[in-house]
Amino acid sequence: MKQTIAAAVTVITLASAVSAHPGGHDNDERPKYTGYDCSAMAGEFDAGDNRVVAVTVFEGKVIFSPKDGTAAVGNCIAPSVAGDKFYPRAQTEFGASFGKDLGAADCCTVQLKDDALTFDKATTVLWKRRKPQ
Repeated sequence: MKQTIAAAVTVITLASAVSAHPGGHDNDERPKYTGYDCSAMAGEFDAGDNRVVAVTVFEGKVIFSPKDGTAAVGNCIAPSVAGDKFYPRAQTEFGASFGKDLGAADCCTVQLKDDALTFDKATTVLWKRRKPQ
């Protein structure tokens, strides 16, 4: 009788575990990202000298990928606020693939303002969003 009760408890416990996680545990491994939103920065930008940089945003990471060269990965940070407007920002370090103005060790906080990316340490650099083809 004790074995029958133990077996029944085991079956009920296993059934509960399966129904609690029908798709497995894959989705439970990493919590949902709840930081700042830089998704508006995503797209392709003209970076001067016939260069194009693709910007991808995923879970707080902002990836700047030139068509030729090494990508830079930054973190989405608190937006700047002007009145009722919020401007997404990311902090990253660019390499030589982005030119001497952005390749400096202390560069940069990148901000999206309207349809252009601006850089705090390289004020002469402006990347404009490409129009969809």
